[in-house]
Amino acid sequence: MARHTKPEEKNLPLKIVSKLPKRKFLSKLPILICLTFGCIFLFINYAFPFLQDYFDYSIEVEPLMFNSLTNESEIWLDFCNLTDINPWDSTIMEFIKPEKDHMLNCIPKIFQYSKLINGQLFLYSNGTFKNNVEMGCEMRCLFPKSDWDLEYGNWIKVFNGTKPECDVIEVQCKKNDGKVYYTFFHAQVYRKIPPPSIPLEPSKKHDVHVIVLDAVSQTQFIRSMPKTLYFLREYYDAIPFKYLNKIGINSHPNGFAFLIGKIAFNLTIIKKCIL
Repeated sequence: MARHTKPEEKNLPLKIVSKLPKRKFLSKLPILICLTFGCIFLFINYAFPFLQDYFDYSIEVEPLMFNSLTNESEIWLDFCNLTDINPWDSTIMEFIKPEKDHMLNCIPKIFQYSKLINGQLFLYSNGTFKNNVEMGCEMRCLFPKSDWDLEYGNWIKVFNGTKPECDVIEVQCKKNDGKVYYTFFHAQVYRKIPPPSIPLEPSKKHDVHVIVLDAVSQTQFIRSMPKTLYFLREYYDAIPFKYLNKIGINSHPNGFAFLIGKIAFNLTIIKKCIL
């Protein structure tokens, strides 16, 4: 009589059996991580004000000069407290000495042969020259071309009363052998006389004017130019732009961020300029 034997059961390899569920789990893992962190973030964001009140804990930043800003939204990550800086803070008073005259007891080491007075150039001799002709001085105008380049005018002889028709003037004096013994730069605000005609009724009347005070911080402006600050605020209702930060080497890149909120230069270059 034939025996009926039960067929032998073969177990599949473990890695073959578990391969399909593992793939499904790995595909859903990023979603689970995002949901977990999202729940934690929402809990912290909305529960923080209540926890703060429960433990009677608050962070108070005492301003140095003006009233501090407040977090009206009561959302933890929706507020940045920018403290108003006191221009006369005690930590910097040792460096501020407005009563000190830096020109007192100052002895010039170089004699100034040229001076610009009321738009006219005048030459002065320290006794080594008989007249202006012997001094051998000439001048040229410097005109802005770009942030990095200048346009140079032609050299002309300088006599007492010469009127340069430009803002920046370079004066140079040479000896008879052609060796330069004196170089000086003068600056003025040149205006043509008579001034160009302006229509009485301009086609466009602008109601907002932006006045830029370059190369000075706001606190230094308050300390060194208080009358200018008072004049702008009282007579023109000027509004200072607080917390305006520097992102570039000069006014050109900073102007883009200030006026249109865009960074116009490479961040690597900006980092090198600032740091």
